[in-house]
Amino acid sequence: MTTLTNSLNEQQLFQELDNDVAQQFNGGAERFRIKNQVSNYSIGYNVDGTRARLRPGYYQDWIAYSGGIVQFDKDVRSGYQPSRNYNLSNGRVYAFRPNRKTPNPYDIDIYRIA
Repeated sequence: MTTLTNSLNEQQLFQELDNDVAQQFNGGAERFRIKNQVSNYSIGYNVDGTRARLRPGYYQDWIAYSGGIVQFDKDVRSGYQPSRNYNLSNGRVYAFRPNRKTPNPYDIDIYRIA
């Protein structure tokens, strides 16, 4: 009986692994990179609800399974402005940069750079 149970558990494990691989190849996972190109400020942000902080000049590679939604405060000073949300695309590179379209020198946005 133990051998049969172990065999069934192994089959279930392989089926779960096959499902995970199939999900990744069928668009279930998105891969992208986020860079911080804002001088002197670390950027706090979320990707699909996972919190992260990125120091100036650094980058983070992501594998997102829940849509690749990035959320961040549009003002680098903590708690000053409402947050922004974007759906990031698979295989792209993004960068936090100063937003020169607003008069606020602390405004940032995320831009696709590759």
